[in-house]
Amino acid sequence: MKKESNGITINEKQLKFFPAKTKPFLALAMTLDKTPYVDPDIEEERQKTIRALNVHLRIDNIQVGLFYRPSPNAGRNFSIEWECSLTDNSIGWLSWEYEHKLIRVRIGDPMTEQTGSSIVIKFSNIRKLGINCDFGNPGNHTAIYTPTHASSLNTCVSSMF
Repeated sequence: MKKESNGITINEKQLKFFPAKTKPFLALAMTLDKTPYVDPDIEEERQKTIRALNVHLRIDNIQVGLFYRPSPNAGRNFSIEWECSLTDNSIGWLSWEYEHKLIRVRIGDPMTEQTGSSIVIKFSNIRKLGINCDFGNPGNHTAIYTPTHASSLNTCVSSMF
């Protein structure tokens, strides 16, 4: 009669499980006790999402402002309250950070500039997201629930990388 195996095969290698002769360290036992189990299929989907969103888009211009209606029946206009051009003396990148649930705009080139800034928008703060496909001038419009403080946007270069 063949003894039933208590192992699993991963990449053609057999892993066997058996009772240890000594107790594990308390720190290891507490870490394992606190670590939640994540189904491998769910973790694989999460990793696919993270890889798909690992894209950085070049930004030429940042405008912060308000959408308003000049009259009750008119369409919305955009009032620019703050603007920063990144084509002449700096660089900007738009990226998605899925694990932190946010969109980040990095202003400044770490290779040539000593300081730079980040504009961070949490996913939970986004009310509407729109894309402008104007020829030669594509854009992204993000409407948020909480307004940005204008005092923090006085300059394109405000904090260290």
